[in-house]
Amino acid sequence: LRVTVPADASSGPITVTNRAGSATTSGLLTVVQKPVITAVTDKALPGGRVVIRGNFLLNADVFFTGSTTPAVNDGRNTDTEVWVKVPVDAQNGPLRIVNEAGETLTPAVTVTLK
Repeated sequence: LRVTVPADASSGPITVTNRAGSATTSGLLTVVQKPVITAVTDKALPGGRVVIRGNFLLNADVFFTGSTTPAVNDGRNTDTEVWVKVPVDAQNGPLRIVNEAGETLTPAVTVTLK
C-alpha cells in the first residue's frame, strides 16, 4: 500500500478502509516537517555551545557557515531544543539545520575568536 501524506498531516495512527472494513495501526506514523527555528544563540566561541530552539529538531544536522561537517551534539537533542559545539572552522553567518524533510537557515551567529 502506497499513500501520499498531505502537507497538513499530523502524527498519529493510520486507518485503512476498503469494502471489507477498516483497520487501524497499533503504532503511530510520525510526521516530520522541515525544521522551524524560534531562537538561536547569537554569539559563540569555537568549542563553545550554541543552543537552537524550535520544532522538528530531533536528530537534525547543524552546519555552521564555513564548516562542511555537521556540528557535534553538546548534550541535548530533542524535537524542540538542540545543543551543538561550535567547530573550530566555523565562520560568522547563519546555521543550516537539516532533517529528513528539508532544511532551514537560522539568523546569523557571530563566532568570536579567543
